[in-house]
Amino acid sequence: MAGSLSFTWPNTQMNEVSLFCKENIELQKEIDKLSNELTEMQGKLMVEWMGESVPVPAVYPNMKSTDREIRKKAFDCLGKADEAIADATDEIFDRLLVLRHQMAKNSGFESYTKYRFKEMMRFDWDETHCFEFHAAVRKYILPIKDKLLAKRKESLKYSSLKPYDLGVDIYGREPLMIYKKGDTESLIEGTGKIIKAIDSELYSYFCTIKENKLLDLASRENKAPGGYMVMYPVFEQASVFYNGVGLASDLMVLLHELGHCFHYFLGKDVAPYSLQNWTSEVAEGGSMTGETHLNLNQL
Repeated sequence: MAGSLSFTWPNTQMNEVSLFCKENIELQKEIDKLSNELTEMQGKLMVEWMGESVPVPAVYPNMKSTDREIRKKAFDCLGKADEAIADATDEIFDRLLVLRHQMAKNSGFESYTKYRFKEMMRFDWDETHCFEFHAAVRKYILPIKDKLLAKRKESLKYSSLKPYDLGVDIYGREPLMIYKKGDTESLIEGTGKIIKAIDSELYSYFCTIKENKLLDLASRENKAPGGYMVMYPVFEQASVFYNGVGLASDLMVLLHELGHCFHYFLGKDVAPYSLQNWTSEVAEGGSMTGETHLNLNQL
């Protein structure tokens, strides 16, 4: 029942014990294997763009071009990439669905949703709150979105909006590119200046990450998609993995992931160690703080 438990050390331990089921060990291994297969498949994707074979992220800046034809070509190009692995992706998702449902049944849950909520230590809310939030978004947010889309259509002077019209600047400005392709060193240097101006302790953590070469930021062939932070408790280190392409948004992502890193450094001595396994809602507090600092300083 929602609200029946609170996030304390005894309760988190009890929760893990209650979820454990030895039959799920092999299922989890298979889930991890399939997830890795999907990531590998996505990372291998290459597309033809302007006569050159490039990784998928290299096309992203063109989705913000002021030239509508270029945006459409980029959209079609990315769509073909997705289509190329669509069947294999669907097959993996179908297999994951069966495995996850079985895990939930093995642990005594009627659905994977209920199992997953408990696995993520969401003790004070459940899926009913999600549906309430959905309803609130439908009632209050979607009308605002419709107004913003109408303004976008009017500003761009289009008779209708297409999916490739949603990222372009409505004032006709080209996408802000803050570093040249592959030159992530300048991104790292600039980010360091921002963090140094904010807080000396956070800057010391940043320097540790940088000096240990734990910032893998450039997009390249055969690189997994997306961006994330990884912590290494044995070595008391943290890293950032990302697929940067030069856009200003790369800075926001880097500050977001560094927020996770700073959160780790600030909490790595909390005892007992199991309390460092904070929930995703708590973890995102650190990352969003990184973004907020950038927005407040209006760089």
